Amino acid sequence: MKKLYATAFAVLVSLSTSAQYNLVDMSNLNANPRELNPDPEQTAGVLNPLGWSTILSSGATNWSTGQTIPFTFKFNGATESTYYVHGDGLLSFSSGAAAPPATRTQLPNAGLPNKTVAMWGINISGANDAVISQTFGTAPYRQHWIMWSSASYTGVNWTYWAVVLEETTNNIYIVDQRLYSQGGSNVAITGGIQIDGSTATGIPGSPNLASKATNGGSADASDDNTVYGFYQGTLRDYDAYGHLSALPSFGQINTNVGVSAEVINFGTSAITSVEMKYSLNGGATQTAVVSGLNIAPGKKGIVTAPWTPTTAATYNVKMWFGNVNGNNDQDHLNDTINGSVDIVDALTQRISLLETFTSSTCGPCNPGNANMEGVLSNNPYNYASIKYQQNFPGVGDPYCTDEAVNRRGYYGVNAIPNTHIDGGWNGNSQSFSQGIYDQFRNLPAFMEMTATMSVSGQTVSGNVTMKPLKDYNSSNLKLYIGIVEKRTTQNIKTNGETEFFNVMKKMVPSENGKSVGPFTKNNNVSESYSYTFNGSYRLPTDGQPANRINHATEHSVEQFSDLAVVAWVQDDVTKEVMQAIDTRIQLSVEENTANVALKAFPNPANDKLNVQIDLANRSNLRIEMTNLLGQSVFSKDLGQLEDGTNVETIDVSSLAPGIYLLNVIDGKDRLTRKVIIE
Repeated sequence: MKKLYATAFAVLVSLSTSAQYNLVDMSNLNANPRELNPDPEQTAGVLNPLGWSTILSSGATNWSTGQTIPFTFKFNGATESTYYVHGDGLLSFSSGAAAPPATRTQLPNAGLPNKTVAMWGINISGANDAVISQTFGTAPYRQHWIMWSSASYTGVNWTYWAVVLEETTNNIYIVDQRLYSQGGSNVAITGGIQIDGSTATGIPGSPNLASKATNGGSADASDDNTVYGFYQGTLRDYDAYGHLSALPSFGQINTNVGVSAEVINFGTSAITSVEMKYSLNGGATQTAVVSGLNIAPGKKGIVTAPWTPTTAATYNVKMWFGNVNGNNDQDHLNDTINGSVDIVDALTQRISLLETFTSSTCGPCNPGNANMEGVLSNNPYNYASIKYQQNFPGVGDPYCTDEAVNRRGYYGVNAIPNTHIDGGWNGNSQSFSQGIYDQFRNLPAFMEMTATMSVSGQTVSGNVTMKPLKDYNSSNLKLYIGIVEKRTTQNIKTNGETEFFNVMKKMVPSENGKSVGPFTKNNNVSESYSYTFNGSYRLPTDGQPANRINHATEHSVEQFSDLAVVAWVQDDVTKEVMQAIDTRIQLSVEENTANVALKAFPNPANDKLNVQIDLANRSNLRIEMTNLLGQSVFSKDLGQLEDGTNVETIDVSSLAPGIYLLNVIDGKDRLTRKVIIE
């Protein structure tokens, strides 16, 4: 879930008063413009990423051939159908341009062609560098992205920047996306739009404009991007620019979900009220006047209209703005927003999946893993964790496997330590925190999962059950199963780590997973699995291909009694993880199951809830009750159970009606049961 901040924007004065573009600095927008391109930097190290077309390849030093704009577009009021790009961070609508000058300056620069958009100062000299393009959205508000992917600037440093052409509005955006600086230096570029050799709108800070993206190469989501928006014409008094970020992605029936949008004030007058209009699934237009606002020019705020859905469904929501401060919005081309909200009958607690790419030869991986395990130790059995040991730097980790390397390619990871959470957050393990953990943990899930596992000799087998709480119509869903060793010590190398946790030993049947969708609401789907580790244990010398474990004849499991299974359901296109489970977490899908270790009665309850726990000889036992957002409403340390049975009575009379999760946690297991408070 993105955290929304009230951040300042500035309508900036152009460097030439005769320029035909106004610049809006959309710093800390926490998203890409209109969010049509959800995650542009997933292409790191991938020369031909899915859906993108290569315009210039690594090492190109000339201007590209003409590229067709896939929609009608006007630059400075004149229609342009073709553009050309240069590897040095330049896009021009002029053909036959000469090579750019060797020395960068502030704009305008007579050595650059007319009608140029500049991010001048980067280049595509590196092995994985390229200029690529893709079109997002639907007419009449499509965006054509031209991205300098993994562009170089000094030595081993690289960065991502993009030019975005927007249909109908004719806006141009320069997007500062990502920075990786091993040497500690920041990129310095000249940014802006040049009309001709004497007229330009430059970005302040040029020719030493620094990237504001995350320095470290790990934040490849769009929430750290800086957007510079250029639009034609004079400044308007009343202009509400609509942005999707505030629209909730989910909600529950019979609760006030609300229809929300961010409003960026592109006008010169403060916004004190706005007429918000919306329609659901193409239905009648609803209107709500939101007053009491104080959105200064260049700043943003959130406007919300009440909405309490009564039927579970996916709602396509169209939002736009009418009057601003009782006056007409002067640009309706930039305030229409389209999104969707999943409304469900019930939600369930999310078990977040943490996938970490690491290596015992990677110096930063040691503090990264220590930081991660420290955070997770404060959240026992509320997550699923799997580590993929890698084949670099140097000789790599002895427990690297082909499956681990291929999983790295699945995400396009090219720097470690790196952790993905639920296919969303993608960052350096050293920056992982309780706040980031909570951000994902507090997102409800729409699927329940259970997993069983047994070990007989060298055979690991079990069953995974998935219970969808809504319809999943996608055919891109897959079940992934990973067998992990909880703790290993034999793969010690050079980075100082002496023990390694949740090391992936085998994916079943492989790293490609198994297709399981679509799902129908409340229809359980069960998949059995079985894998036999062949041969005898061998400790590889390193993680290089010639020395890796051959699963057909050998294995690298140190202790078969120390294995666990992590399973998850994931969309292979969006990379979103719907739900995860670890066999160390015992989560009951079916309520009222007899002879289980955790019973709650009466259920539903409205006054007192009795909790019976049948666990023998357990120490450090703790009972906790949470709502579906993971927020604790009751907790108590029970100590040790000597006789194996204990009954606790919880006063629930003050709790709001709804569904809660009852958790019993000790050093071995986590038992969970749903309870209903009326």
